Amino acid sequence: MSSFWNFIRCKRSAILIVLVTALADCNCTAVMADATAYTDEPIEQSASIIDKKNGAVRGSSLAVVSKSEKLMDRTIVQELETSRNLATCSAIEENVDYTKSDICTTCPKSSTAEGCCNICAQTTGCGAYTWTNFNGGTCWLKSGKNGSTSCTGCRSATYSSAGSSGVTGAGTLIPQWQTCRKNIDWCDPNWTCCVAPADVGTGKTTCRPVCCGNCADTPTSAGSSGVTGAGTLIPQWQTCRKNIDWCDPNWTCCVAPADVGTGKTTCRPVCCGNCADTPTSTFKTLNLLNRVGGSQVVSGQHNDGKKGIDWAWYTNKVKEKTGKYPGLYSADFVWGTTDHSFAVQEAIRQWNAGAIINFMWHQCPPRPGFSASTCQWASTSTNSYAILSKLTDAEWNSLITDGSSWNVEYKKRMDFIAGYLKTLQSNGVEVMFRPLHEMNQGSFWWGGRTGANGTRRLYQITRDYMVNTHKLTNLIWVWNVQDLSSNYWEYNPGSNYFDVASLDIYSNGYWDDQFYQALLNEAGNKPVGIGESFEVPSVSYLNGHTRLSFFMVWADEGFFADNYSRSQTLADAQATYGSSRVLTRENLNRG
Repeated sequence: MSSFWNFIRCKRSAILIVLVTALADCNCTAVMADATAYTDEPIEQSASIIDKKNGAVRGSSLAVVSKSEKLMDRTIVQELETSRNLATCSAIEENVDYTKSDICTTCPKSSTAEGCCNICAQTTGCGAYTWTNFNGGTCWLKSGKNGSTSCTGCRSATYSSAGSSGVTGAGTLIPQWQTCRKNIDWCDPNWTCCVAPADVGTGKTTCRPVCCGNCADTPTSAGSSGVTGAGTLIPQWQTCRKNIDWCDPNWTCCVAPADVGTGKTTCRPVCCGNCADTPTSTFKTLNLLNRVGGSQVVSGQHNDGKKGIDWAWYTNKVKEKTGKYPGLYSADFVWGTTDHSFAVQEAIRQWNAGAIINFMWHQCPPRPGFSASTCQWASTSTNSYAILSKLTDAEWNSLITDGSSWNVEYKKRMDFIAGYLKTLQSNGVEVMFRPLHEMNQGSFWWGGRTGANGTRRLYQITRDYMVNTHKLTNLIWVWNVQDLSSNYWEYNPGSNYFDVASLDIYSNGYWDDQFYQALLNEAGNKPVGIGESFEVPSVSYLNGHTRLSFFMVWADEGFFADNYSRSQTLADAQATYGSSRVLTRENLNRG
């Protein structure tokens, strides 16, 4: 899409493309979405006029633009939506953050909290919002006010009208897969209260994922797909006319890999390499993960400093016990040392041997005046400087405030790690970088903080600094949570901030699918994987969870230890590594 017609200034007179009536003040801005190509057929778009003195919505204007062959991408229409009637929200609560039930990953922008009200009214499932000045002003949309906390500068309000979803706001938040009252109750983000195909005619409605044919009564709409609306809704896997016909939610009309060159297009899932004509990444690793998801999975093994300078000990043990090398090599910028060169050099060797590379960062709290080399895993009576520790709210606020003492120290730590990442970059190594892992894990000093200024904010700061300041271009950003709670939307940094989503399984994630499903909800079409686990996932588990693109086993002697006491046996691990679904370094094709 081409850019906004940004800041169309009014000077007490009508402008050719925006007809503004009775404007007494020149301090106004109309923001319209641009179209990529024009025809002679006009369409009308209304644009609210924002008083730049106080941010209040003053009225509406009428813009006449030409109809594009593709409809305008609704995701970029942020502050001003196509509604002549302004929404009504509750009185704004100052310095309050609504901490739960986020429904957006890439949340819309607004220069004022008042502007979020109209955005909420135009967003399906929105019942509340929190505004912060992040990125020039952001509306963190919520399904409702289900929790709140003090937050300096945050401004929050509820929206109780039916809005565009038809939900009255009189209901409650219903757990996934449970019975709900349609147009009354709320479901989790990317879930909806609908009739399951098996329940047609029974009157029963349940909270179900909006994708993949889960709902028999869910209408489809143009959304941002670019379909002109002249076509029809096509069943899954059937022939369709691209940019004319509709497919089910999260399915698209595209060219199957087997149909390249034939001109045939069919309705296919948007994920997992189903479409040969979808854009590809410049990263070989990302292309691989997108290609294999749905059919195969990359095996992986973590390595850390427990074996001294041998940063391939665990990877080599997998080869010894299964006859195959893992396809993913993982290492760690571990605490308590200032020399990561052995890990970096081993990662270069593994990349050159055909593996894909993952790096973690078990970082120490950036406490001013403390050296990372003195940090330890857990606090003791003589040393409280540890990874398993807590920051006070004041310390946390200093950390995420640019130029404050904790923030300055954190940037120094990033400067240090960036040097090693640049070494990998200069050697052509792509890195799946997974900082601040297990973001919902409250034991780590960085984890367990919800809200716009919580853990996800630190992740955003980290990515922005590494990419914008250090110009690192070899990083594939991995966002990671654990199977502790499934409120992952409260930690999601936004789809623009991560490339891959992963789940660490240390609790009951292998037999309770709520965690896997919650991860899929937040990941959208991005690759997903098991970020850490003590066990190699079984073949039956992988067969039942086909969205997974990779798994990684922790640096625990695990199935190849003589005295291993966990439930998994060596034979179990060998069965997984011997499966045709599992890719190892020997048969990994990075492209």
